[in-house]
Amino acid sequence: MTKKMVIKVYITGVSASTQLRKHQQDVLDIIGGMKIEHEMIDVSIDDDARQFMWTNSKQPEKGKPLPPQIFNGEEYCGGWEEFEVAKENEQVYDFLKLDKPAGEKIKFRGEGEEEEEEEKKDEEEEKAPENEAPAAEEEETKEEETKEEEEPTEEEPTEEE
Repeated sequence: MTKKMVIKVYITGVSASTQLRKHQQDVLDIIGGMKIEHEMIDVSIDDDARQFMWTNSKQPEKGKPLPPQIFNGEEYCGGWEEFEVAKENEQVYDFLKLDKPAGEKIKFRGEGEEEEEEEKKDEEEEKAPENEAPAAEEEETKEEETKEEEEPTEEEPTEEE
């Protein structure tokens, strides 16, 4: 692949479009969550950056390219649509023109959490000695004993009688 560069995400801090803001945040969340070094460049306050983004991004059929636009250094990677496709295909590192860290499995927002919880549960059950009850069962037993102690028996008069 290429040498390690800082990923630059061109965004705008001023937009009436909720969708555009969500797209920007999605890109930043994913890149940040993957612990990829990146720089956020706000084109609403930097005319030179806005001109660079417009000049070096893929040109739409009409109008100018809209944020977010993503670059590896000064090399264009793509916009939100291309990023989304790369994310779905687990090719974010390729999209960003970065080497993928060895042995790293890419996960996005909660993906695989259920499987991990099940695996942890299975491991804990395997580690627990067979002659001991699991913690949840112990708590239920303690709760039942406490309830029995609190409930008056027929032989004992209550304060109301």
